This record gives sequence, C-alpha cells and structure tokens, in this order.
Amino acid sequence: VIRHARDLGFAVEDIRSLIELSGHPEQPCGHADKIAEEQLISVREKIAQLKRLEAELERIATCCNGQTVGDCYVIRALSDHALCADEHD
Repeated sequence: VIRHARDLGFAVEDIRSLIELSGHPEQPCGHADKIAEEQLISVREKIAQLKRLEAELERIATCCNGQTVGDCYVIRALSDHALCADEHD
C-alpha cells in the first residue's frame, strides 16, 4: 500500500491518513476521496507547469540562430528572464 501510494505521489501524511482510514472499513470513504481529489489537483497543477516549461524550452531552443556562445539565444534567455515568453516557474 505504502509503495503504491508513494508511486502515485501521495505525501507521507496522506498515506498515514489513508492507512488509518483503511482500519475502519465501516466508515464512509469521503475523507479518502478528498485526499485522492487533492492529489489529483496537485498532479494536474504539476502537469500544467511542466507543459509551460516544455513550451518555453522549445521556444528558447528553436530561437537560437547564433553561431557562437556570444550570440546564443539560449544563453541570453537564461541570463535575462525578460526574454521568456511566459511565466513558467
């Protein structure tokens, strides 16, 4: 149970709560559902952030037409956040 929950990204505190809940099979499962829903929201936020990072990295990597490091757009973009097209952190 613990390993599978960790693989799904659940925090240690949430895993503890889920294990404790599993010891009371007669109780409603609303709290377990809420923990899973919160983890889903967290995963979706991470996916959205990763998509923004992917888009920005793709843009930076394909904008470079320089022949030398001095002309490299990648290096300039890393040095100056204002050159980024969007917030990605």
